[in-house]
Amino acid sequence: GKASVAQWIVNKEKIKNMIDELQRWAIVQPNTNEALSLTAQFFKGVQTAIQSLDSSPWTSLSPYAVKELAKSVNAKYIPVSTGDLERHTQTQWDSVLHFLVGTPSLEVEPPPAVVHFLLQT
Repeated sequence: GKASVAQWIVNKEKIKNMIDELQRWAIVQPNTNEALSLTAQFFKGVQTAIQSLDSSPWTSLSPYAVKELAKSVNAKYIPVSTGDLERHTQTQWDSVLHFLVGTPSLEVEPPPAVVHFLLQT
């Protein structure tokens, strides 16, 4: 229960915040009583990881499976050139710099996840 978790935590003022965080991450079920219960999905994931003999929680692909998967990808795929990659990277970096300085770039906006990260730091 919550009392058991409280014994592990040094800073007692942060217990509620830590339990709230576990609930936000869907690790423990939201409840108002003193018991803490893992969510079914998280419990199943832990159980699978413990029972698995593999070093990773997902199935590894054999070389044959990788080749078959590659065949199923669109055959018209053209690899990106180094120049295209450099231009794209520079454009994205410029959009971040414009955002940081406060001068909007009309061409490209930074991705929402980048904006969120920048606003949080």
